Amino acid sequence: MPVEYICQIKIARGLKRASISGVTDWNWRKDLIGTFHITIRTGREDYEIFIEALKRSIELLEIIVNQNIIFQEKQMAA
Repeated sequence: MPVEYICQIKIARGLKRASISGVTDWNWRKDLIGTFHITIRTGREDYEIFIEALKRSIELLEIIVNQNIIFQEKQMAA
């Protein structure tokens, strides 16, 4: 999510194209299922963009979690 948002913000600020280098990693022997480590390589000039992208990602995750809670409550009531 943050990578996509970083690119969207850069394009919205006037770039014709945007790309970001990133790696997603999961150590299945050490980490719990669903735990992912994301490394995003950006320069210092992208700090504000990264913070905005992170905020958008958190907002999206909150929507997903809240929808899941609502769905589970409806399932339990049925």
